[in-house]
Amino acid sequence: YHRRQWERNQEQYMASKYQTPTAMDAGSGAVNFRVNQFTSIDGTDATLPTIRPNYEFKLTPYSYMYLNIKYGGAAPVSVRVTQPNVETTVPFAGQLDADIINIGSAASIRDFGDLSLLYAETASMQNAARVKTLKLGNNNPDYDNNSFELLETGDNALLEELNLTNISGLKSTQDFRKLINLKRLYAFGTNIPSITFAQGSKLEYAELPALTTLALNSLKYLTDEGLKLTGVTDDNGNKTYPSIVDLTVEDCPQINSLALLEACPNVINVKLNNINFGTKTYKYFEENIFKLRGFEGELSNAKLTGIVRFESLTGEQFNEIKQRYPNLQIAYNALTSNIKFMDTDKQTVLTPEEHQTYVRNSENKINCIELGIVPSTVTEKTASAEFRYELFGWSTKANEPAVNYEQLEAGEAILAEE
Repeated sequence: YHRRQWERNQEQYMASKYQTPTAMDAGSGAVNFRVNQFTSIDGTDATLPTIRPNYEFKLTPYSYMYLNIKYGGAAPVSVRVTQPNVETTVPFAGQLDADIINIGSAASIRDFGDLSLLYAETASMQNAARVKTLKLGNNNPDYDNNSFELLETGDNALLEELNLTNISGLKSTQDFRKLINLKRLYAFGTNIPSITFAQGSKLEYAELPALTTLALNSLKYLTDEGLKLTGVTDDNGNKTYPSIVDLTVEDCPQINSLALLEACPNVINVKLNNINFGTKTYKYFEENIFKLRGFEGELSNAKLTGIVRFESLTGEQFNEIKQRYPNLQIAYNALTSNIKFMDTDKQTVLTPEEHQTYVRNSENKINCIELGIVPSTVTEKTASAEFRYELFGWSTKANEPAVNYEQLEAGEAILAEE
């Protein structure tokens, strides 16, 4: 047995057996909790919550070791592990003379059991390198930990499930970028304003509180069904998320980012890619999209990539959308142009009744000559000693002042686009 430990995990085993600083110090090998220190937990303390605290631990070790728990300033309670990967109970010392609890050799523990009954105020879990499930919250509706202030995670690369449910005291932004294998997060009942996930993580299910910032990046396993947001449901069963102000959805193929955007009535700063708007109207963009900003400042536009289709657009509308969202692919069934006819002096606009809308052809040119467009009133151009003039036709190019007329026996007129 001793040789087996020597070959496999001798250093950690001996450190846990003799409770060395590398095993017991929070800065090197232990995880640390500062807990809500009740006068007693046996029912005589009037401040006890409905669900009573419990300082007994049920730990699942990864390997043979000694489980050591230090309650305050007392000597550690030590239990020898007889079988790895099996839950082992470490009893409470019976008293807590300080508000600190250390669990030694944390890197060799894969499950810390139900930690919600500690009613922790802080939890420092950086040294729990092999933990797979971490339960700090509690799904019981009678549970509430309003004293929790700080959760510190670190290189917990194997962590797959994190439960923070009903920890109402948790009000700080959470950075989970190092939790690359996190699959399930339970955070209903917290007051976290923003969560940052690891890009490309395995997240597939998330219960999230009323966030002000929602950022989803490269989460290919997360689906609409797996994303549970705290919101408001109206009488018709429609759910909205009025708390969200900043919204980012990038490279999340199973998330309907447009539906999510439309369910956030107070969103301001937006970054979405690969969005499929379907068929929309220009009025829809005016009323719902143009007001959105990017993250570069008040004058920036929302960052959008993807595709949108319109039944009909004017050239001016097309240019407006393209200028705001240069990476958005714009498709249309008909692109129209508002045309005005200029008289032969190249300054006078002919009668408003003759201002019409014409459809561009497939080559994106205004085909006016073929349509036979000739306004009824065109000032004749005075003949010179050398030439007489008559109207030959109109320019076929938009936004160009040059005329497409030959010097024949008629007057001139030019065509320009509004």
